[in-house]
Amino acid sequence: MSTIKGLKLIGKGAFTKCYLNTCETSVTLVTCDPIKEVMAMGWFPEHELFPTVEQVDYCEVTDRNIYTMEYYHKTKGLKNVLDADQYEIYKTLRKVMDNIKHTINIYDSYSSVYEAFEGIEDEELQEVMIEALEACSNIGSDIAFEISPRNVAVKNGKLILLDCFFSKETLNKVRQR
Repeated sequence: MSTIKGLKLIGKGAFTKCYLNTCETSVTLVTCDPIKEVMAMGWFPEHELFPTVEQVDYCEVTDRNIYTMEYYHKTKGLKNVLDADQYEIYKTLRKVMDNIKHTINIYDSYSSVYEAFEGIEDEELQEVMIEALEACSNIGSDIAFEISPRNVAVKNGKLILLDCFFSKETLNKVRQR
């Protein structure tokens, strides 16, 4: 499924191709990302940091799930478009990412990320990030966390975490193809 008839491809990553829907307020995601499934099943905490993802189909031929979610316009210069408190959250999560210990065994990743999240001083942020990590653990213990300007969005000055959690095992499989 390299293209969806009538829809414009606007992004492509290791797991996902993103197409702009004709209404231009939502996107269609064609993906093998198991975290999108976790989000669509409602296991993620309901929090403004995370987008709402809905599964709309599955393609057996390509073994890809198809989801829809709100379209977030690309932004440049997060500091200039995020509210001050939201930019602090972004900076905190960047520091947390830098503190995640590298593990030789990918299945120890969950523990390393959990330990790093426990170090977040903002109790609400710590709780929501741990809840999201626990939701991801439904698909395995090989969960990693990465945050950068390319995998976040901004809506009305608020930070949205798009693809910050991922499965290391799934990434390894995608890279071997």
